[in-house]
Amino acid sequence: MRYLLALSRAGAFAGAARSLKVDESTVRRKLASLELELGARLLDRRAGRLALTEAGRDVVAQAAQLDDSIRKLERKVAGSDERTEGRVVLAGEELIVGSLVVPLLPQLRATCPGVDLELRINNEVPDLVHGEADVAVLLCRASEATLVERRVGTMAYAVYAAPGFLDRRQPGAHHHGLDGMDLVTLDASVASGPEMEWLRQHAPHSRVVVRTNSRHSLVEATHAGLGAAALGCVFAEMSPGLVRLVPPCELPPRDVWLVVHPDLQHTRRVRKVLSFLAEAFAQLQPRLNGRA
Repeated sequence: MRYLLALSRAGAFAGAARSLKVDESTVRRKLASLELELGARLLDRRAGRLALTEAGRDVVAQAAQLDDSIRKLERKVAGSDERTEGRVVLAGEELIVGSLVVPLLPQLRATCPGVDLELRINNEVPDLVHGEADVAVLLCRASEATLVERRVGTMAYAVYAAPGFLDRRQPGAHHHGLDGMDLVTLDASVASGPEMEWLRQHAPHSRVVVRTNSRHSLVEATHAGLGAAALGCVFAEMSPGLVRLVPPCELPPRDVWLVVHPDLQHTRRVRKVLSFLAEAFAQLQPRLNGRA
């Protein structure tokens, strides 16, 4: 039943396979076997769409209740675990985890030698309620009110472009400033941040030539000279070559949040990782501000 539950949450076979860490054919085979075992059609596959039948919705409702009960029990047991050794799953976007967290891992290993850290890289906000991770590093508030959040930093943003892009602009365009420039932006799945809204307000006549759901790709596309972009200063200035067009004082910043499920926040090894990351981000604040 966990395959059907995963499919209902992901909305597609590929997404369910990723969440279960199996291939898509395994998900299809398991669901076909479940339908045969129950003697009922659980999925409506007509006209190329995928939807749950009434029987499928009933099974998912019961499976979700069972899954929630199991996860609550697991978190309760984990929350009472006083061991400093064991696994901690840390989730976040590729650029945030790869550029900011991974360089800190040698210090974390020295501070918490018994912790086995597992990194989950995803451009979507991880589902901590359903156990996708123990801790998340986010540039937005968690959508689930029951999660525990701690603001550990503030990231400055500025508008950047590559010199080659600026050299190719038509004569006279400089007088119009940012408005009218080609832009590279995040897509709708992650475009709710304040820097994206600032761009919409201050460059209403600009053309968005590239959209992406990855901050790493956003930086790379800007370096490639495809357009101007609002970037976190710490990311833009990790490699030389980009030109600041609008300074950080004009764009709204983003807060950096550590997020954990309340049942896990007192687990000793999770608490150690949270404390280490909070202190590390405090030391990183000058770089987050756009200063070396």
